[in-house]
Amino acid sequence: MKKKKIGLGKVLSVLGVIALVSSAVYIVLKYNINNIVRGIIRLEGGEDEVIKEKSKDKIFLVTKPEDEDIKIENYLRNFDWDFLESYGRGHIYEKKGEEILVRKKNFLGHYFIYEIVNDIL
Repeated sequence: MKKKKIGLGKVLSVLGVIALVSSAVYIVLKYNINNIVRGIIRLEGGEDEVIKEKSKDKIFLVTKPEDEDIKIENYLRNFDWDFLESYGRGHIYEKKGEEILVRKKNFLGHYFIYEIVNDIL
């Protein structure tokens, strides 16, 4: 029986698909997907650049991938939060001596979700 050779390109393609699907599944399981979908619908249907959605003890800010960090920075500045620095996908903001970490996730390549763990807005 003759063995088939699998090319490196096919292996990398399969791994890429697995990474994309597992990223989407991770977001669906970790976050309340209803809030994210509702935020995306509101984002697509309106003129706002950033949509705020709440879920239990977390806040999600949803935006499109065009100058997304600047949009979030401007949005948080409206609540007196000043940008301090970035650590990979995390962004640190400060207000009156209190610091928060805002985590950034890509959602299916079309949107960014920023997660704020405590209710500060």
